[in-house]
Amino acid sequence: MEMLVVLVLTGLISTLLIQGLTHVLSLRIRFLSQLEKQTTETLQAHWFREISAALVPDHPSGKNIFSGTEQGFQGLSFASLRGMKGVPTPIFLELVYKGGNILLQYKETNANVSIGEETFAAWEIAKWTGHSGRFSYLDKNGRWHSQWPLTIDKSNQLPEGILLEADDALGKVSWFVSPAGRREPKPTLKDFLG
Repeated sequence: MEMLVVLVLTGLISTLLIQGLTHVLSLRIRFLSQLEKQTTETLQAHWFREISAALVPDHPSGKNIFSGTEQGFQGLSFASLRGMKGVPTPIFLELVYKGGNILLQYKETNANVSIGEETFAAWEIAKWTGHSGRFSYLDKNGRWHSQWPLTIDKSNQLPEGILLEADDALGKVSWFVSPAGRREPKPTLKDFLG
């Protein structure tokens, strides 16, 4: 009889311990899943903001003058993902729609005098479930535009801000960045001498 009581208590305690351990492991898996998701979202937003905040104007006769549409933009950035930081690199960010997803793709061009230009394959830096996304550009008067530049004048190349909006299945994604550097191109000695 005493042996039966000991076996019943041991079985009950073992069952409680296994259920507790199962619950703790389930919580750990959910926590790690959320942590991974938030880390990924934070990294994606950081890449977009870093690249866009480091945009710089090109010379008015240059071929990398900033231009943008609702689907993407191109220009020069000091913060390329592939190349060296601090070196102006031609970059392209665009929204691509594939299989019910919105992809934010990044491309850059490596300009090398001896080789020519090499455009690297597109990198997917963000992905959302949905069919709708767009870029908007803020002018110095506080108005939003669906394309940039507004005029043929190339003296004020960069917008005051760039907004990326995407309608994700989990809610609306909005990333805003303001280019941190100059808005006008730096004059060269050739510009002063004529």
